[in-house]
Amino acid sequence: QLHKIKKSHVQKRTQEQEAKILSLETSGILSDKEKATIIRRVKKAESIKRTFKKIGRLRKLKSGALIKLRVPIDANANPKLLADNPEFWTEIHDNQEMIQAMIQRNQKHFGQAELEQTPLFAEPLGSSIDLKATTF
Repeated sequence: QLHKIKKSHVQKRTQEQEAKILSLETSGILSDKEKATIIRRVKKAESIKRTFKKIGRLRKLKSGALIKLRVPIDANANPKLLADNPEFWTEIHDNQEMIQAMIQRNQKHFGQAELEQTPLFAEPLGSSIDLKATTF
């Protein structure tokens, strides 16, 4: 029944849009170029409105909360080189374990930047920023 209501609402909006376009086309006041411009604007506004409605629905579906984290079973493995095969990965569902796994990954990643002597570790920044990036 919800599907029928949505469908009737879409049909109603389409009819309203067509009525607007028809009234503009039959209006003797505007030139053809102005009519075409207005019709394009109305159609574009409808398209933008539909797009933002879709975005709104998608945002409601995804709360942003992290419910699981996939990590390689071998901590030293390069995740980019692993196939998307469950035998190479494990899932973590506990919040504290997820936080710990992310911290370990970030520290490892941060350490790579130090070994490769990226600009973040060159002086004067190198001695100013600690591992947690809480000092500056």
